[in-house]
Amino acid sequence: MRPYPVFLRLEGRRVLLVGGSKVAAAKLPALIEAGARVTVVAPAICPELANPGVELRRRPFSPADLEGAFFVVAAAPPEVNRAVAAARRRAGSSSTPSTTRMPLRPGSAACCGGET
Repeated sequence: MRPYPVFLRLEGRRVLLVGGSKVAAAKLPALIEAGARVTVVAPAICPELANPGVELRRRPFSPADLEGAFFVVAAAPPEVNRAVAAARRRAGSSSTPSTTRMPLRPGSAACCGGET
């Protein structure tokens, strides 16, 4: 199955990046270039994720982290990605985990992917 490309205007919008590995770090430059306000959540965060203007939360993902996020990228181990997708579904989306675009609320979007 081929991924479906999505283009979003992220300038000034909060993006949650779940994961602290080099996989997550590879997602960061495009988010910054798009003008997103990025928050990274992971118990361990690699140095490549430490950038000016990027908020680092060194702790496990919590469903409360979704609050206020326009877009979510899950780039963590599979069990964490599944937890992100499950939290999103509980918040009102009828989607499936892994590379699924899921509305957080009208006018917002989310993506779960990474290492699945």
